[in-house]
Amino acid sequence: MSGACPCNKTRPARVKKNVNTPPELRAAVSAPAEPPNRLFAASLCLTDVLVLTYLVPVAKVASLIPTGFAPDVLPDAEGELCALVQTTAAFCEEARLSFAPKGSGESYREITYRVLGRATKNEPGAYVLRSFYTADAVYLAHRAVEKNADFARATVHISGNPVAGSFGGYRLRTVADCGTTEWDTATITEEDAEAINAPFGNFGDMTRFLLRRTALYFAPVAPVRGWQGLSPLTLPAELPVATPVRLLSARLTPWREWGVLTAEAALLPQSVLYLPSLAVSAYAPRPVKLS
Repeated sequence: MSGACPCNKTRPARVKKNVNTPPELRAAVSAPAEPPNRLFAASLCLTDVLVLTYLVPVAKVASLIPTGFAPDVLPDAEGELCALVQTTAAFCEEARLSFAPKGSGESYREITYRVLGRATKNEPGAYVLRSFYTADAVYLAHRAVEKNADFARATVHISGNPVAGSFGGYRLRTVADCGTTEWDTATITEEDAEAINAPFGNFGDMTRFLLRRTALYFAPVAPVRGWQGLSPLTLPAELPVATPVRLLSARLTPWREWGVLTAEAALLPQSVLYLPSLAVSAYAPRPVKLS
C-alpha cells in the first residue's frame, strides 16, 4: 500500500448506471440482518440524514480501530484497495423506548465519524470513532457508556422541500470541544445524476453497501482488553430512496487531526447521500469481545 491514495488527489471515477456492479462487491451487499433478540428498543425517527463517504488508504485507519474489527475495503479509481470512512449527520425528532407514549422522547442532532467494517458474524457495521450530540440529556446518557461522545452546538439550514422530493441544499456547522464539523451541499448536475461513483455500477447496490450498517461498535468508557461496546440497530427491509448531492465545502477537523483526510481531501468524497427520513430501532448497548 502506498503512502498516498490517488482518491485524495482527484475526483472519484464515475460509471454509468447501467454498468453491473462487480460480483465480489455485490456479494458484500448484505441482506437485512435479523433483529437482535432483545426485549427493549428505542424507536428513532431520523430526518435530514446526510452521509459523506471517503476512500482512504487502509494504513491511515489501522491505528484507529481495534483488533478484531476488519475495515471494509474497495478499489479506488486506480484499483488500489482503500478503506471507507464516513461522517454522518441526522436529526432525531423523538428518541423514546418503543413502549413509551409518543411525545415523551428527546429530540436532538447527532454527528458521527466512523470506519465501515465488520467484526462478529461478519455483519456489516461501523466503528464509531467519535459522536456528537446536541441535547444535554442524550449526551450524558451516551457519555456514560461511550468514551468518545461529545456535546456540540449545531446550526443547520436546509433548502427545498424534502417531503415533496425537492432538495435544494444542506448547510451544517457544529462547534464542540473535540472538533468542528461544517459542510455545504447543493443539488447535483444533470450529468452527475446519470453517473455513479466507481467501483459501484448500480445505485441501489451503492446505497445498500454504504447505508445498511446494523452493528455500531465504539470504545467503552471503562475499557477492558479485547472488549468493545456494541449498539445493534434494525433498519427497514427496504431503505428509503437516497438522493446523491454535491459537496460545495467541508471542514471535518477530527479526520484531519487523526491524519485520515487533509483539508483538500475532505472536498473529494466518494459519495454524498441525503435521506429525508429513516426509521430505526436502536437496542441497548452491550459489551462484546472482538476476536
